[in-house]
Amino acid sequence: MAMQALYWLGRAERGDPNPKGRTMATEKIAELAKLFPDAVKALAEWQKNQSGPPPLT
Repeated sequence: MAMQALYWLGRAERGDPNPKGRTMATEKIAELAKLFPDAVKALAEWQKNQSGPPPLT
């Protein structure tokens, strides 16, 4: 669940045309990163390799 949230927040952060929306997404990513560091690490690895679907477990 944490990786799924990070994935979608990351997409919002990069694609939201509203600066306030991007800022809010960035803040939420930082909060989740503190709570779920392993999820952040796994998602970062996936983004680097981009092989298959994202790890949404």
